[in-house]
Amino acid sequence: MRYAKTLQEFSFSHGKRLGDEQAEWIPVFLPHDMNADAPFAVEGPWPYQQGYIQSRCDGTYRCDFVKDNDLEVTYLLADGIYRDCEIYVNGNYVGGSPYGYIPMTLDISEHVRAGQNRLEIYVNNLNERDDRWYSGAGIYRRLSLLFAPKAHFVPDGVFIQPVLRPDGAAEVSISAELAGCGENCAVSVTLLSNGAEAAGQAAVLDGKAALTLALSAPAFWSPEEPNLYKAELTLFENGREVDRVTETFGVRKVEFDAQNGLVLNGKKTYLCGVNLHHDCGCLGAAYYPEVWRERLATLKSFGLNAVRTSHNPQAREFYDLCDEMGILVLDELYDKWDDGCYDAHFWDWYERDVAAWVRRDRNHPCVFLYSVGNEVYCQGLTTLFDPLDKLVACVKRHDDTRPVSFGMHPFGWPEEVANLSPEGKAKLAASIAQHVDVLLCNYQEHWYHLYHALAPDVCIIGSELYHWYTNKTENARECVEKHPWQYVYELPYVLGGFYWAGIDYRGESLEPPVRGWTSSLLDITGWPKPQSYLAQAYWTERPMVAAALSVPKEALPPAYERLAWSFPPCVPHLNALPLEGPATIMVFTNCESASLWQKGRKVADTPVKTVGRCLFFEAELEPGEDLLVFGEVNGQKAAEFVLSPFGKPCGLR
Repeated sequence: MRYAKTLQEFSFSHGKRLGDEQAEWIPVFLPHDMNADAPFAVEGPWPYQQGYIQSRCDGTYRCDFVKDNDLEVTYLLADGIYRDCEIYVNGNYVGGSPYGYIPMTLDISEHVRAGQNRLEIYVNNLNERDDRWYSGAGIYRRLSLLFAPKAHFVPDGVFIQPVLRPDGAAEVSISAELAGCGENCAVSVTLLSNGAEAAGQAAVLDGKAALTLALSAPAFWSPEEPNLYKAELTLFENGREVDRVTETFGVRKVEFDAQNGLVLNGKKTYLCGVNLHHDCGCLGAAYYPEVWRERLATLKSFGLNAVRTSHNPQAREFYDLCDEMGILVLDELYDKWDDGCYDAHFWDWYERDVAAWVRRDRNHPCVFLYSVGNEVYCQGLTTLFDPLDKLVACVKRHDDTRPVSFGMHPFGWPEEVANLSPEGKAKLAASIAQHVDVLLCNYQEHWYHLYHALAPDVCIIGSELYHWYTNKTENARECVEKHPWQYVYELPYVLGGFYWAGIDYRGESLEPPVRGWTSSLLDITGWPKPQSYLAQAYWTERPMVAAALSVPKEALPPAYERLAWSFPPCVPHLNALPLEGPATIMVFTNCESASLWQKGRKVADTPVKTVGRCLFFEAELEPGEDLLVFGEVNGQKAAEFVLSPFGKPCGLR
């Protein structure tokens, strides 16, 4: 039977290639980001992209492992190595990948011997073009060995496709790819929940086995109830069990309807989402499941039900978390295609990248849509469709059960496109809609109605949204105070939206000394900002209310954020009350009205300004006292929130 071994303890040599025995080797523990503590740097091209660090580096990882079994096949499974890696076993080159975000499955059997073996991985992050955000570098995701018998299930070769029948039952189609099988091989499948739900067997023909099983009364997967099943597949050769794998899946039905919106298991559902880069803030790019569980739980507590993996696949365990926690995933592969930092490799590698990505992620019920790119330079030109059509076709070759699209910028470039009228840009969007299944629009709410008029059967998703503003044009410096989520509720063909961003991240810095992006719902430590309460007001049906004290911009430290992505300056406490005159209180609520109370006395109940679900009140407040905020429905209190001052600091720990 197969078994897997996670590789964690390595020796690492910075800046050294293989074969340099004089190198200084230091012990490291995987996952490892060799740039997590890189020195500060402001020189060189685009240093803001990586957060003002000396990001260009290389190094070699080395470990010894023991093969103490008689299994014939050995795979090396690498979920992500950033980037341009070369992998050697006992001095023999076995493979690698230039794309740092893609999983690799390498058959290293012919180079592995019984007993002691040496694995060496050279990582070359000296490339001149960096990502537009903090990438990290090194073996920053899981790395493992898989030992398997000669006849075995191919890694990521099992595909599970549940389809709901009109009577409420589910037909679950299971296909499996196998290697090394002789004539008398068969695969048995058991679907498991609290116990065995269904079982069957299929013969292996030409290295494949397929069968369909029925679940008479399936428990559906949804953000509210993320019910999961397991499929246990067993390979028999001449009646003897030789290999076994277990895959997790979920049963759900996702419908995209330009008249009725997104319908999940028969229920209209809004995509309440955020964009997430892959780093763990101060910890770097190494994947730590505990960090991500806490972050996702905080976001989900505000009503989040979806994330977009901007602009690359996340770690395998990230999708496991989203399956378990009930979070839909817009799964994205690339940023700029052949016009970004991957330009030298895109055309040679995109088919292998797509295959590895889709085959890894296609059994996850959380994944509801694939995106093959973001803000590509050729958008609006006829040259767009060659790479786009090839990428879409490549995805559907491995999974034709989910829609495919890409994230469109607001036609701000190239010059011949940027100078078109809104109507001219709508014609371009309508032509793109003929090549994708859904329109993913970054900051284009003001043109939704134009797109819909020309492509009335195509759904729109706000793949990137500001936290407060809407664009007037394609220029992010020309905005109006209308919250992007207002369009979601006004227009049935708009399925929801994803804030940019969900969590502050390293890189894409505005200016030194700031090391990253600062316009998000959570700060880089995972602590909620006031705008997270406004997101909750749009995302939740249960009555809620929250508040913050509005303050002059000059009263706060520099925010280091671009205007369009900014939020009105405010603080989540009462320690910055004005010395004279009334205070301005921002109240975030999905209730019909709100009122402010202090020391048992109503101090305000009529807003002086309303922007969507944010109400601005002015009130004379007593320093040092709590402010009680009521959200009201039909004139009755339905929710409450306390905005407080904080006391003097008592210590530092």
